[in-house]
Amino acid sequence: MKRIYFLSTIILLFSCDPKDESIDFLEPQPNNIDNSKSFNKHYRGYYKNANNNSTLLILNDKIIKSTKIQMVSSRNDIDSSFKGDKYDNKQIESALEKENITVDRFVGDSIYSTWTFKDTIFRISDQNLCRFYKGSYFLNYTYDQMRWKVQRLDLDKNKLTMSMIMPNDSLFEELPVRDKCIIKYDSAVIKSYQIKPSKQELKRLVKNNSFKEWDVWIKQK
Repeated sequence: MKRIYFLSTIILLFSCDPKDESIDFLEPQPNNIDNSKSFNKHYRGYYKNANNNSTLLILNDKIIKSTKIQMVSSRNDIDSSFKGDKYDNKQIESALEKENITVDRFVGDSIYSTWTFKDTIFRISDQNLCRFYKGSYFLNYTYDQMRWKVQRLDLDKNKLTMSMIMPNDSLFEELPVRDKCIIKYDSAVIKSYQIKPSKQELKRLVKNNSFKEWDVWIKQK
C-alpha cells in the first residue's frame, strides 16, 4: 500500500511542535533544584485528551503520547512489499497490524482503518531534565546545553495540564525577569526570545500565569 508517503505526511504534521515556538530559557528550570529521576505515583497513569482522541501514558521515567488517525485506502494501492492476496481480508489485516494499523472494515475495494501513532514526548535523560518545584514538574528539553525549552506539568485532582511561555510581545515585555533578550536575524526578524529567571522570578512567572495552558488531559481510573 502507498503508506510511506501518507504516513510521512502525517509525521510531518506532528513535527510542528508548539514547544519549538516557546521562549528559550538559558538554563534548566528551576535553577539550583535537583533533577528528578522519576515521576511520582500521583502523576503516573493513563490520560485522555480533553479535546481530541489522543491519549497519554506517564510511566516512571517517560511520557508516551498516542494518537489515533482514521484512514481510507484502496486494495489497488497495495504495494509490492505485500506478498499476499490483496483480496484476502485476513492477510491484509495481518500485514497492517505489523504497522500499528487496525482495519475497521472493508467496503468493496476500500479499506477503512485506524493508525495508532505513538511518540515518546519526554524521557528523563541528560538532554531532558525533570525537576519538581512547588507541586509542579518542569520538563526541560535541550539540543545544545545552552538553550532550553521548558514545559510545566500540573495535576489538579484528575486534570493534567501542560503549559509553556509563548512568544507574545506584550507579555514578554511585562515578564518580571531581569535577564531577558530578543535575538534577531540580520533581516531584523525575531529569531527567539531568551530569559534566565532566578528562582524567585520563576515563582512570580508561575503565580502570574505566564505559563500558557496549551494541552489538557483527564486521568482515567
